[in-house]
Amino acid sequence: MSVIRTFIVSDHALLSDALSALLQGQHDIVVVGRSQAAGLAGSVAAIQPDVVVLALVGGQAAALRAVRAARCASSRAAVLAVEPCRNGAARGKFLAAGAHYFLPWSAGKGALLRTVREAVPAAGPGSWYDVLTERELQVLRAAAESWTNQQIATALGITVGTVKRHLYSVFRKLQASSRLDAVVKAASAGLIDHVW
Repeated sequence: MSVIRTFIVSDHALLSDALSALLQGQHDIVVVGRSQAAGLAGSVAAIQPDVVVLALVGGQAAALRAVRAARCASSRAAVLAVEPCRNGAARGKFLAAGAHYFLPWSAGKGALLRTVREAVPAAGPGSWYDVLTERELQVLRAAAESWTNQQIATALGITVGTVKRHLYSVFRKLQASSRLDAVVKAASAGLIDHVW
């Protein structure tokens, strides 16, 4: 069984210590580093963890900058933003900034542990995003525009079944659970343009 290598980013020492104790207490998770937001880019780039857990209390703007810095520092690490806000607008902002996952503080430790475990790609370390084929990118771009499977099939001159197979492949490669999740992850990785 492989161990999930996590990196904690928090400007609050007590919060960082608590998250570290929680994660280190798991048989399949290890904390490989911790930093404040100011030092995260260099540390994440050097360590290349599987998951970066961002738990900043200094305001949403700083947290969004930290998400972007973490994404720039490592293209392979999944970024999990943990934030006091519970509204959908906050979630959308964090996902648009490049976070792969978002949890409100109220989610609890069980949700945090589930999300950390789910964040690691099934294909193993170093392969967060497999390369999508040109056809898969075409289908995903159309899905990002809210086209139905039938509309995509008609536009591309393929069958609805072929569209579904391409979407299934995209979901598998991006470890996505839905069309929206696939679009957000692909846009965050620069595979397609942001559509929002």
